[in-house]
Amino acid sequence: MLRLNYLFTFLLAAFISDVSGQNQVHYLLNEPVIDGYADAMLPGFALEAFSVVSKSDSANPDPAAGYYLAYSEKYLYLYIEAEADSITIRDRGYQNGDGFHLLIGKPQEDNAPTDEFYVLAFSAEKSWCHQMIWYYNIDLQMKRLSTDTRFGSASKNGRISFELLLPWKDVYPYHPWLSRNIGFNLCFVKAVNGNGLNYYFINEDEKIQWEQSRKKYDVLNFEKPHHSTQFSSMLSRNNISEKENLTVRIAGFSDTAGATKNFTVSVISGENSVAAYKNVSLQLKSGLTENEIPVETTGLIPGGYKVKVFCEKDLIGEHYLTVLPHAGTKDFRTTLQSLGADVSSGTYNTIMFYINDIDSSLCKLKDYECSFTVRSRIAGVDNYLNMLKTGNDLITQRKGFYRRAYLSAEDNQLYPYSIYVPGDYTADKKLPLLVYLHGSGNDDRVLSETTALPETGFIILAPGGRGTSNCFAGTEPQTDIEEAISDVVRNFSIDTSKIILSGFSMGGYGVYRTFYEHPGRYKALAVISGHPDLARRWTGDPDEINFLEDKNLRNFKNIPIFIFHGTNDLNCPYSMTEQLVNKLRKNGCNVTFVTDEGGHGSMTPETGNKYTAWLKKQIE
Repeated sequence: MLRLNYLFTFLLAAFISDVSGQNQVHYLLNEPVIDGYADAMLPGFALEAFSVVSKSDSANPDPAAGYYLAYSEKYLYLYIEAEADSITIRDRGYQNGDGFHLLIGKPQEDNAPTDEFYVLAFSAEKSWCHQMIWYYNIDLQMKRLSTDTRFGSASKNGRISFELLLPWKDVYPYHPWLSRNIGFNLCFVKAVNGNGLNYYFINEDEKIQWEQSRKKYDVLNFEKPHHSTQFSSMLSRNNISEKENLTVRIAGFSDTAGATKNFTVSVISGENSVAAYKNVSLQLKSGLTENEIPVETTGLIPGGYKVKVFCEKDLIGEHYLTVLPHAGTKDFRTTLQSLGADVSSGTYNTIMFYINDIDSSLCKLKDYECSFTVRSRIAGVDNYLNMLKTGNDLITQRKGFYRRAYLSAEDNQLYPYSIYVPGDYTADKKLPLLVYLHGSGNDDRVLSETTALPETGFIILAPGGRGTSNCFAGTEPQTDIEEAISDVVRNFSIDTSKIILSGFSMGGYGVYRTFYEHPGRYKALAVISGHPDLARRWTGDPDEINFLEDKNLRNFKNIPIFIFHGTNDLNCPYSMTEQLVNKLRKNGCNVTFVTDEGGHGSMTPETGNKYTAWLKKQIE
């Protein structure tokens, strides 16, 4: 396969317009080879300049950079090229260079920032963040893309380049023929001058990396094909209620009017049986054509299904469908309230939170989303209540990771927390409590995904903190931590003289902040990749507490503290933690400081073993 000459592409880039965004996304006749180099036969190939370059330092150099977009019915293709002798490999290259992140989302009225989107992240480094979904509909996702997503990088003749072939199915429901419009944004992150950064934007958006934030975009203009294409499919809704019918949408390009094609829809149950079936022959219009195929599904029982769509004998779509039970949560509340006097307050509050959470999740559920989680929660509450009727409390018996809730004395509202109960726990022996504070963008549920936690010897609590990105600063997060601990102490056998406070990243700052405000509560502290001055820097409030100031370290005297920080961490700079460790030691704090050459949160198994050994030593 021929490749485009780098010098030629940058000569083209010199003549491209300053208009924000590529004017037209060209249709791909053939699937490109993904090796980091642009194929010679890409249609209408010319590099488009990024509209804005934002620098971490105005003195940063100005390497030229450009991009190119194309598409087919199956894929979106992206090529990025920049001036550089080689690709720089840094921790989380999608943030810190070299790498990029892109947005695909649903345009809003008047092109206002959207809260329905994917932000995908790509890094040259071969690690967990090589290619992933960073955000989905404002929430942090950190989920790997499918193996059908192909991404490559290359370096040659003073140019570096990146290639991406992204299946539309990986960013469902967005598709150029089946979506009304598609919003797109791209931020190429180039490492320069030590730890410097240049951000190249299509549409500058300072919040593109922020969680819980709407995003800016440009609306893509897709070129229409000039010949017959394979068809694509989408469900009008991916979640339906019992006794509701399904509609399948199909779209494709036909170069002749009146052509007839046969389409088949099969709805497959979890047991791999055909639960519903529809075969239809459609007469097509000339050009880009869209049709709907209604499918009788009123006989389907609640559950998860796979929908396969065929054009003739070719599989053109495979989708997931959830059939939700028709019954609502009103009966659940009535049953729980009738059992109230016979149920512990911890179990009552937890199940009532589950019921409220089902209602909230159903209200937020988009038409294009499956809802296994909601369906499983409905089934779970139904089972808990049925067992309570027989006097069997499954909540109090539960082991492992799960979510509980408490009723706040402050505002009489239910708030969640996650907990880990070891398999050998019994109420006749008091256990130490390890409190874990989550990082930004996450909530308490990240506890089940957290590594380097002891499997035995501790009950582990992760408070929600009443927010994903509040630095655990202020009254509400601190109240939440205190009330969650008190609820665990009420409902489990806890040795309150052995409570250890730990946290990652933003939660690391939360450890410093929480101990500063409640020093008598904790026996020891542990901070993983924390930031000693995060609240002030994040909010811009000069009155927020900076733990690099000696006056704020008085409470830390004699407290044992484990601190891990990778030297290549660019999200929470290593140098700041190194400075804090020196101050803590001068203040009489017993610091165990462990480091390696890793990045943000990249604790090795060896370091993890040191951490768990330190934890166990604190409770001897």
